[in-house]
Amino acid sequence: MIETGEDFIIVDWEPGPGDFACKHNLAFQHTQAPYVLLGADDLEFRPGWDERVIAVAASSRAGVIGTDDDANPLVKRGRHATHAVVARDYIDTWGGTFLDGPGVVYHEGYQHQYVDTELVEAARQRGEWVFAHGAVVAHHHPIYDRSVPMDATYQKALADAHADKALYVSRLEQTRSRR
Repeated sequence: MIETGEDFIIVDWEPGPGDFACKHNLAFQHTQAPYVLLGADDLEFRPGWDERVIAVAASSRAGVIGTDDDANPLVKRGRHATHAVVARDYIDTWGGTFLDGPGVVYHEGYQHQYVDTELVEAARQRGEWVFAHGAVVAHHHPIYDRSVPMDATYQKALADAHADKALYVSRLEQTRSRR
């Protein structure tokens, strides 16, 4: 237990490909809350963000609720989310990916990029996407915030973006061919 009284998990593997997705999938399995924020360690939670998400969740019943990262242009327009809130029943029923099935939040084949893109697009295809305007969970990422240093974690995340995009396109095409 940490000072908040919440449990935490220390993974027993070395950092590597798919680490971001693996950690989120593991964490989701160890929670029981009806909604789970898919966050990272470079976030700043603005006042009222959670109340806004709860209100949108209650009124929409969507499985994936986008938060505003205050940086990415697509996110700021309400078309994407880098850090979404997912409904447990949505993940348990459908999963958050195109092809991996129930219980899986993110596809673990991506190096790092496009896990959020697949989550949002899968939810959009299922009619389970909504954006919570005003729910600001600012993402302090060096691409958008020049005061944040480009460290080894960010470098790793950006290194294979082309391969991740190709994997995303392939998975998207597989979902289209199934229809």
